[in-house]
Amino acid sequence: METDDDKKTEISDTQSDAPNSGGETVAPAKKPFWKQLGPGLITAAVVIGPGTIVVSSKVGAGAGPDLIWALMIAGSFMMLFTSMAARIGVMNKVSALTLMAKYYGRWLAIIVGGLSFTVAAAFQSGNYVACATALESLTSISVGLWMALVGVIALVFVFAAKHLYKVLEKFMTALVGVMLLCFVINLMVAIPEFGPALLLLVCFIGGWRIKCRRTATIVKGLSGIGLVAVIAMTPNLAQFAGGLIPKMWPFKMTGLVIAMFATTFSVIAALYQSTLAQQKGWKAEDVGTAQREAITGVCVLVGVSAMIMMTSATVLLGKDIKDAAGLAEQLSPLMGGAGTIIFSLGFLAAAFSSTVINAMIGGGLLADGFGLGSDINSAKNRWFTVLAMAVGISVGFYSLSHSDSLAAIVWAQRMTVLAVPLVAIVLIVMVNDPRIVGKERNRPWQNIWAGIAVAVLLLFSVHKVIGIIETMKKAALT
Repeated sequence: METDDDKKTEISDTQSDAPNSGGETVAPAKKPFWKQLGPGLITAAVVIGPGTIVVSSKVGAGAGPDLIWALMIAGSFMMLFTSMAARIGVMNKVSALTLMAKYYGRWLAIIVGGLSFTVAAAFQSGNYVACATALESLTSISVGLWMALVGVIALVFVFAAKHLYKVLEKFMTALVGVMLLCFVINLMVAIPEFGPALLLLVCFIGGWRIKCRRTATIVKGLSGIGLVAVIAMTPNLAQFAGGLIPKMWPFKMTGLVIAMFATTFSVIAALYQSTLAQQKGWKAEDVGTAQREAITGVCVLVGVSAMIMMTSATVLLGKDIKDAAGLAEQLSPLMGGAGTIIFSLGFLAAAFSSTVINAMIGGGLLADGFGLGSDINSAKNRWFTVLAMAVGISVGFYSLSHSDSLAAIVWAQRMTVLAVPLVAIVLIVMVNDPRIVGKERNRPWQNIWAGIAVAVLLLFSVHKVIGIIETMKKAALT
């Protein structure tokens, strides 16, 4: 005779790795907005590193506000792919790479894990260079020495400072928050009208959350009209608004545009959103919450990048930025010489807060691809993390020996574009597979936009390959 316990066990077994769908689900109680935040903000914190700061600053200084539209498109790609990965995560109880191995073959999981590791290592090199660059600006000690010291400190954290790292991570996050706040205030000083415009924008967005329809209509109407009026009467803000209209960039800036897409549209970070959503404890009934939260995190990422780009377009337009001190000039209207110190601290915070986590993502995905599990705290994953760190710091030293420090960071962002198209394609296939996501498959418009994103990645990859070939030819002739 079958008991209730047997039935429960049978149900649990059948749901071990299948989509958590089937039957009616009860809508979860609506939680306050801030309680829904988590995985998306973690993804944003990983992506908002030195690459975001450097590339956004250089694009703003080189093209002014004309490429804000490109940033928005890259952000929309990232929103779509993070929400896709979040769906995969909440609809299953095992990792995305485990699902790849089960349904498509272990070979594909290994390839995706290897490509993810490659991308993480490229970002890792930029993180090490950024940490050393910021510390050099603060102490005048050579970048090479600081890179070695940062590498040792990060290595110690992997094996012996788990709880201390949590404290340090919060401290570093606070430093990044201070730096970003300085950018906001700095832009308000450079463009006084930016303050009222930002306030009106907040009111307009808040109006959509007002339950009373009449009050909401009044708030949205008045704040919207006021926002349009402020922008129309302020030449600089009008130029920024005009930056939303697509314009072709100068050919010499193609490398920077590719880097901007790479640092904003991070497919590997999007893939890891599936794991973060599972760690959050979300289930199939939370799929809507998981997607909204993922999109919110990307909105933070795009907002930060746009703010940095606008600041550079206002303060550094036409200037050739060579080092962190040049980037620190963005804070000069507000803090003068202190801007270098504040910016360097924030730059260091952004880099080091990403260093350990980024290596764990790369090492963890590689280990998971080989079927060794996805627990970043396991000994196997720790050693794969160390491998990511070793490759990253080696690439960092090589880059510094062949170019300046900021060029090394930009190079790392551009190189990631070579590895991500396949990972993006696999994500699209998985999110359209009913065995994995059940009824939560992509809608037609989502597949179309995802296809356009892959096409853009492929075009950038072809451009990068052509550039590499031309460089090799020139080297052979000299």
